[in-house]
Amino acid sequence: MVQGNSIAPIPRARGLWPVLMAVLVAAFVIAPAATARAQDENPDTAIKPPDVTAKALYSYDATSDVVLYAENADERLPIASTVKIMTALIVTKHVQLDEQVQVIAQDQVPDPNVYSNMGLQAGDTLTVKQLLEGLLIVSGSDAANALARYVGAKIGGDGDPTAAGNAFIREMNQTALDMGLTNTRFANPNGDDEDNSYSSAHDLAIMAGQLMQNPDIVSIMEEPTLQVTSVGPEHRTYFAGANTNQLLGQYGVIGGKTGSTPNAGACLVTGRQVNGGTNLVITVVLGSHLEYDADSRIVEGQDKRWSDMSAILDAMDKEYRWVSAKEDGVMPGLSDQLTVWNVGLKDPPMIPAPYDSKHAIRYQLVLVPADGKKQAGEVLIYFGKDRVGALPVYNA
Repeated sequence: MVQGNSIAPIPRARGLWPVLMAVLVAAFVIAPAATARAQDENPDTAIKPPDVTAKALYSYDATSDVVLYAENADERLPIASTVKIMTALIVTKHVQLDEQVQVIAQDQVPDPNVYSNMGLQAGDTLTVKQLLEGLLIVSGSDAANALARYVGAKIGGDGDPTAAGNAFIREMNQTALDMGLTNTRFANPNGDDEDNSYSSAHDLAIMAGQLMQNPDIVSIMEEPTLQVTSVGPEHRTYFAGANTNQLLGQYGVIGGKTGSTPNAGACLVTGRQVNGGTNLVITVVLGSHLEYDADSRIVEGQDKRWSDMSAILDAMDKEYRWVSAKEDGVMPGLSDQLTVWNVGLKDPPMIPAPYDSKHAIRYQLVLVPADGKKQAGEVLIYFGKDRVGALPVYNA
């Protein structure tokens, strides 16, 4: 993930045309980012998100890896049941959807009226896919516990439920490190509030972007309700209600994950298709305003994650369009620079571009010695002064 505003140092040119290369680097690479509009000599900062109640938010185009909005995106916060995004990532990494899991009493939640669940009964047998449906459609913590125990036993080689669960949590944290998620730590697979368990809006968005590359997962997230029949001899039908994602089917939203606890507030992750379905945008809000009544039920009208998310998606539609990086006027002068260096963009994705001329796309071509590698560098993308993404450049 490209972050920050600084430009990495450019290695000293080697090989042919060293003098010409030095001149061109000074003109095109180390110089200030080229602007897409001549009048933008002092561009504003990148587009700010709308005012929301959320403590943190992050929105990026997972197809082009370009950031649209960010606010307190790296702040470490509790994330409630959105933890189940990583739970699903670990499950799909290690087991097949048709594998069968027998439920035990330890998988069940302590209080079905307080903890989200799919109503698992000890002794019943369900497939991994059915448990993922319970996990992602109705946010079943019992499904999370069963999956973590089953997969953890395979990872750690120990069938003891506690040992298996611990092995699963270790794998969650190791995977976060492998993904470069430096503001994330997990203490359980279900999202219960625990000390020293947190993530950030940015890290959670990256997890969701990876998870939603899996078409099986997306097809589950798109289901409006949960109804499955266990595959064991009991053949129990589980009908656990509607998808917790109230924005499903609106704004092009095809999936996501909800989460809420008194400590975390209201949390929401959405994945929406834009530009006719060519691009997937992941948006996260954490810590939106939330109030509970004396019976631990959410007070009607006091769950602001839905209005927060709607405000962000509405703003996105007003402030951005999706364009080709090769389109005339999007990055003036880039084509000539690529030709000089005998490099090019290879099937670049459509990228978000601000409508407002004050935030026109600016860019910077950064090249490195090829050394036999196909990728020759990057086109760094800026909205105003803020670097928001990059497109790889390849040797012709």
